[in-house]
Amino acid sequence: MGKVWHDSSIRLPDIGNEFRTDVALMDMKSKEPFSGDMRMIFLQLPYFEKDADACENDFERWIYVLKHMEALNKLPWVAKNPIFRRLAEIGEVSALSKEERIQYDAYIRIFRDNLYAMEGAEEVGIRKGLARGRAEGRAEGRAEGRAEGRAEGRAEGILATARNLKGLGISNEDIQKATGLSMEEIESL
Repeated sequence: MGKVWHDSSIRLPDIGNEFRTDVALMDMKSKEPFSGDMRMIFLQLPYFEKDADACENDFERWIYVLKHMEALNKLPWVAKNPIFRRLAEIGEVSALSKEERIQYDAYIRIFRDNLYAMEGAEEVGIRKGLARGRAEGRAEGRAEGRAEGRAEGRAEGILATARNLKGLGISNEDIQKATGLSMEEIESL
């Protein structure tokens, strides 16, 4: 499998003080590139000097997060990009107590089960909608059936998820945030 870069027996040559260094492989005898598709890119985090507000794209934001991970209490860009929101959630989960983690894991299992149930109900709804559309023999009927089936499947799945969350003792406000249901719909479950 090859050696790992952090292996103490491997010493990289001095590659300068640039943040990014691109290295291509070549045949030492012919001096021809070994492959136009294979290369190595070395990133030296100490030389990445942008602050959070100066990062212009997700690549720079990732590098910023990697460089400052130990010092960050709050990730910048969380509200703008779902991937950074997910990274912040993972950080929050790692700070949970053992009891909180057990409860969180149970909640996640139920949420995923409900998500799969909702997807299954949506699939059934789609199949029903497609069957209705085919029977009618019109493209209009197919599109309407798909939309109707998806809507029915989603609605059934969302209600099932809300019931399960309510059974776990999750607050109505959190259930509303997770499902998009109105308070009246949640309270009537």
